[in-house]
Amino acid sequence: METTPVPPGIFHDVLAAPDRVHCPGAQAILSLHGDEDQAEIEILNPWIQETLELRRRGVDHGDWIVLKPGAFAARPERPAEALLDERWYEGKPILLPNFLSPKQVQEAVDPYATLYNSKGLRAWLTQYLDRLGETFAAGSNMHLHEECRDLERIKLGIDHDLWVKLGKLSNHKADASRRLHFSFGKEGADDASRDILRHRLITEIVELLLPESRSMRTNPWIAEHVSRWIGGPVLPTQHIAFFNAPNGGALWHHDGFHEPLEGGQRGVLYTQVAGRTAWLALSIDELCHLVREFLEYLTEGDLPWVRTRIAPSQKAFDRLVALAKRFPRLRRELARPGGGELSCLIHAAPEFTALCADAGHAFLLGPGDALLMPNHGLEKTVMHTVFCASDTPTYAISAALREDKEYPDLTSKANAPARSARGRRSSRRRRGRSC
Repeated sequence: METTPVPPGIFHDVLAAPDRVHCPGAQAILSLHGDEDQAEIEILNPWIQETLELRRRGVDHGDWIVLKPGAFAARPERPAEALLDERWYEGKPILLPNFLSPKQVQEAVDPYATLYNSKGLRAWLTQYLDRLGETFAAGSNMHLHEECRDLERIKLGIDHDLWVKLGKLSNHKADASRRLHFSFGKEGADDASRDILRHRLITEIVELLLPESRSMRTNPWIAEHVSRWIGGPVLPTQHIAFFNAPNGGALWHHDGFHEPLEGGQRGVLYTQVAGRTAWLALSIDELCHLVREFLEYLTEGDLPWVRTRIAPSQKAFDRLVALAKRFPRLRRELARPGGGELSCLIHAAPEFTALCADAGHAFLLGPGDALLMPNHGLEKTVMHTVFCASDTPTYAISAALREDKEYPDLTSKANAPARSARGRRSSRRRRGRSC
C-alpha cells in the first residue's frame, strides 16, 4: 500500500498543487483544518502513518497528518545534486535522514535528567572531570545574561574565556524545555566572532562531553557537500543542546547575522538524537510570500476571527498590508527578533501554521535525522519554528557551521545593526536561537 499513490480528492489536490514545495527525503505532511469531509479522511486512512497534535506554550497550533513513505510521489525534478545546490544557495533547508547511525543514537547519553535538577549543570560537568582535564575544567559561576531564563553559566578552563550555559526555552509554567549553550567571550557581542581558535576550542569541548556531536564534523556528507559549498573544511561550533519538552519548542526565528559572508557563519546543522520534533522551515523569501498570501485571504474576508485576533482595528490591519507590499521591508521585518510587527501574524496559530504545512514546509525529525539550514546573511537565510512531537523531553544538538580558516575579526560600526536611542543590543547579533 505504501507505494500506491494517494487517491484523488482534496488531500491529493493539496499534495499535487503546483506551488507546493517537495524537499528531497521529507515525508508528506498535511494539515487538518477541522472542516474536512470525514469520508475523505476515511479513504485516506491506509496512507496515514500518524496524526500529530501541535501544542506549544499552551497554544493550539492544529493537527498534522503524516503520510507513510511513498504515499505520494512528487513530480520528477532535476538531478539530486542540482536540487541540493539550489537549496543551499537559495537559503532553503536540506533534510538529512539517518544522519546519525543507529549505533550512534543508541550509544548517546541524554543528559536532560541531570540538567533538570537544581544546579544540574555543575553536577553534569562534575561527571566528566576526566574528559575535561585541567585544560577545560569547570570553574566559577558567571553572570547570567538573561536573568529571566538563564539558570546556570559556568566558566570552562583558565586560559580562555570559554563557558557553558543552561537555560529555559521559555517561562511558560508548563514548558520544561531546556537549552545547553557552549560559547565564549561576551554573550551577544561575540556571537559573530571570527576568532577561529576559540571556535575550535568550543568544538573540542563539546565533542568531549557529547561524543555524538562528532558526526557534525566528520560525517562524509558534510565533507562532500558543505565543504564544497563554502570552499574549505567545515567547523561546527557554538553548539546548543536542545531538550524540547511536551508543550515546548521554538518560536519563528532565524540564525543569521548582519555580517560579510566570507568567514562568517554559513549555516546551522540541527541533529535529532532522541525523541522527535516537528518543524516548519523555509527560506525567508518563501516566508514573505506566505505572509502576503495569508494577508490576501484576510483582505478577501476569509478567516475573519484571525483578522480580529492579529489586528483589532482597520488601521492596524491596513498597516500590516502596507508593510507586506514592500518586499524588502517585509523581509527586514521578519528578520527581526520574533518577526517584529509581523509577530502577531506568523504566530496566529493554527491557521498560518496550516498554510505553511500545506505549502510543503513541514518536517518531522526522528532520532538520527538532521536538518541543515544554510545562511547567507539576513536576506537569504532559513526561518524556522519547532514543536515537541514526543510524550517526553527530546534531545538534539545544533551547531553553527563556519569555515575552519582564520579570518580577521571584521567587527565594526558598519557591520553592526542599527541601535535605537533606548540602547538596543550593541552586537551584530540578529538571530534567535534562544527563542
